[in-house]
Amino acid sequence: MRRLALALAGLVVLGAVAAVLVFRDWGPAPVQGVVFEAKVDRVYQLFRINPDGSGLKQLTHLKFPRRTTAGDALLAPLDDAVTGVGHAVWSPDAKRIAFATDYGRTKYRVISLYTIKPDGTELEQLPIRLGRFTVAPAYSPDGKLLSFDWYASAEPVPQQGIVIASVDGTRIRRLTRIEQPSAVVKRSNWSPDGRWLVFTQFSGPDQSVIVRMRPDGTGRRELTPWALNANNAKWSPDGSRIAFNSYNDPNTGESANILTMKPDGSDVVQLTHYKGGRRNAHLGGWSPDGRQLVVHIRGSDADRPEVNQIFVVNADGSGIRQLTHMLRGANPRYPSWSPAG
Repeated sequence: MRRLALALAGLVVLGAVAAVLVFRDWGPAPVQGVVFEAKVDRVYQLFRINPDGSGLKQLTHLKFPRRTTAGDALLAPLDDAVTGVGHAVWSPDAKRIAFATDYGRTKYRVISLYTIKPDGTELEQLPIRLGRFTVAPAYSPDGKLLSFDWYASAEPVPQQGIVIASVDGTRIRRLTRIEQPSAVVKRSNWSPDGRWLVFTQFSGPDQSVIVRMRPDGTGRRELTPWALNANNAKWSPDGSRIAFNSYNDPNTGESANILTMKPDGSDVVQLTHYKGGRRNAHLGGWSPDGRQLVVHIRGSDADRPEVNQIFVVNADGSGIRQLTHMLRGANPRYPSWSPAG
């Protein structure tokens, strides 16, 4: 009888353990939606919106000190400089959002990398201490590494490059080493299998190219012609295509458009066909199923009463629809689609 009682007690304990394993909260569930930045009182904050255009929510309400002329001049040399928050990207498990911000700036570091939960809670600064400016983060597919743009200073010809680091701030290493004084590299993105990165290399005004490289710095290959002024490449979820911009940066008489290509640079397909610089399409990223792209479409001047909103377009360029309806002057930009949908 004693043995039977012990056996029954053991079954009760095992059942309790099983119940804990089944019902235990293992952390936040993946969150769907598109995250982007938009101006609130002349400062960029993060927002999230559902893919159908509902549920708009402001995620950050960070307070920034009043800028001085000297402070603005310090940021001016960097076209990716952030006043507020920007360049948000989802973690692969869709449980965190990483972004760059000048929140908490010091004389030693002006722009740093932070993360936040998709509901706007648990703001954390990433323990990456490198240079004065770290912007444009991109997660590796396993979520263990981040690549980002690094600037040692804001000098006209700064020490600069793309850096890879563990999310805990360790194993920091340079990916790119460019010998040309006028060259700048930025906006990295990982292939879904983690074997490659793509990024943009600039060599003077109106000259940029998409480059593919392994995470160890080998296998460098230019994928686009310099004349296309290509920029801002993003790998499709299945790895079969790379989307990118032509004339992403302002260029007199030229419109920014979105194109896709195979990972070897072949089979280039243009998705948008704006002309003359009067309307421009800026790539955000892919939907998790690879069937759509989220884009920022705006006129020639963000401050004019022209279109300046986030849109969704099918991967073949058809079926464009407006996602946001922000107030004039908000300039919603750099959208990123959650891996969860």
